[in-house]
Amino acid sequence: MIRKELEMELIKADTEERLSNIKNLYLASFPKEELKPFSMLIENSKAGKGDLFCIEENNKFLGHALVAYYKDMVLLDYFAVDENKRGEGIGGKAIALLLEKYADKRFFLEAETLSVPCGNIEQRRRRMNFYQRSGMVYNGLLVEVRGVAMDVLVPKKSDLTKVIIDFEEYREFYRNVFGEDIYMQVKLLEKRDIY
Repeated sequence: MIRKELEMELIKADTEERLSNIKNLYLASFPKEELKPFSMLIENSKAGKGDLFCIEENNKFLGHALVAYYKDMVLLDYFAVDENKRGEGIGGKAIALLLEKYADKRFFLEAETLSVPCGNIEQRRRRMNFYQRSGMVYNGLLVEVRGVAMDVLVPKKSDLTKVIIDFEEYREFYRNVFGEDIYMQVKLLEKRDIY
């Protein structure tokens, strides 16, 4: 018997069931202080400022990728794999799909930094290792977003100047996508030259 390998897909949340799957995983996967109102994410999607993607294989929900965009920048704002499916390579494949989809954009994400004291250092270390294995590297910006210290990560490319996002662009992104209230909660903690 030959088993056909199924293809993972990023599917826009175009049904109530998909939106419900995303919302449930979103609320279960992230600390309360990191969550934006889910209604804001839906409104941004409707306004052309982002997309809510289900990660699916054979119409089976595996996780979500919630992206936001402004100009030529794309932020992977929230990314999660169903806890029963973790460790199966789904996350790495989904990141690869996102990098392919947004290859002509300045793609970036934020990950809780390892450089400040915290109670979940091992979880943060696993998450950072995952992103690095998936081809992401530190951009040089350590930021605080709504009280949480985050490293900004970008895809590893031979010419990092094509993906670097400076802090002023980063703040402009937040102001235009998430509004004044969240923009006012974005601070630069450290900028390192990585060239």
